[in-house]
Amino acid sequence: MLYSGNRCGAAIHAYVLSGAGEKMSIEYRGFQIVVDTKADATDTQWLCRAEITGVEGQARDVVLPPVELALPKLKIDVLMGVSMVEHKARQTVDEWHIAHPAPV
Repeated sequence: MLYSGNRCGAAIHAYVLSGAGEKMSIEYRGFQIVVDTKADATDTQWLCRAEITGVEGQARDVVLPPVELALPKLKIDVLMGVSMVEHKARQTVDEWHIAHPAPV
């Protein structure tokens, strides 16, 4: 494990898989977001993908569509790619919570 901590109210667990990519798991608002980043076959782009699965409360067993980004390696560093796909995944979770308000 490379890092484990808390950022912006989300538990974070990051793992380095190899020199070519990175994997990170985040718990955010009842969902687990697993971000996987790797180089494409031509080694010119970062392929970033976030799987979003509900793990707590009313989100339990909910699976949201994955977030996918392809980013040019010459312009975007791998950590920026991870940050971008993580941000979009959090937005997806926030949108789900707006569409499915908790019962009072």
